[in-house]
Amino acid sequence: MKARINPTLILTCVLFTALLAVNAAGAAPTARPPTQAAAAVVVPALLTVRINEVLPIPPSGGHDWVELLRVRSAYTLYQPIAGKRATNLEAAAQPPNSQSTTPQSTDSSLSGWQLGDGDGHFYTLPAALQPIPLGGRVLVCFNGLGPAADDYDFSDGVAVLHTGIGLVDILDNDADQVALYASISHNSQTLRSFMAYGGPPTGQAATDAVTAGLWPPGGG
Repeated sequence: MKARINPTLILTCVLFTALLAVNAAGAAPTARPPTQAAAAVVVPALLTVRINEVLPIPPSGGHDWVELLRVRSAYTLYQPIAGKRATNLEAAAQPPNSQSTTPQSTDSSLSGWQLGDGDGHFYTLPAALQPIPLGGRVLVCFNGLGPAADDYDFSDGVAVLHTGIGLVDILDNDADQVALYASISHNSQTLRSFMAYGGPPTGQAATDAVTAGLWPPGGG
C-alpha cells in the first residue's frame, strides 16, 4: 500500500469537482476505450447508485478518488478489466453485446454505505451526507483530510467526501478492485456496485459480485 500524504497538494479532488459539475445533469462522462475485451453482465434493477469512475494513479501531488453516480434513467453497464497503468477508468460503457437495466428509486441515502478496495480497506459514507439526487454524484477522495473538509452540498450536482488519515491512496496502481456495499455487513445481498482493473478480481467482494450478477463467473 502507498502512503503519499502531501498536505500542501491535496486539493486535486476539490478542483476536480469543477469538471464534475459539467456533468451534474447526469450526462455520462467521455469514455476512454478499455484496453481489454469487456464482459457484459445483467445488473439487478435495485441498483441505482454505481461506481462510475476511479482514479488509481493520480497526477503528482494528487490522491486516489472514486466517483459514485445515482443514475436517472435506464443505462448500459459493463465491467472492464483495464490494462495496467490505466490512469482513469470508466466503470460504464456501451459494448455491442451489453445489456440494459432500469433503476428504481430505492437507494438514495448512502449513509452507512461502505466503499473499499481489494485489500479490505473500507471507507464508511457519513450520516451527514444527504440523499443523493437523481443524476447526482459523490466524489470520495482518499486524501486523509477527514470529514471536516467534506462538502455535502448537491446544488452543483456533486458532493465531495474526504477519507481519514488511515485511508490515503488505498488503490494499487497496477491492479485492484473497488466494491460498494449498502451496509457494514458485506455479502451478495448488500453489494451494490463492483469493478476491477489490471487483472481478475479476487476475495470475498469478487465472490459477492459474481453471486449478485455484477461480475461474470471467471470474469477477467
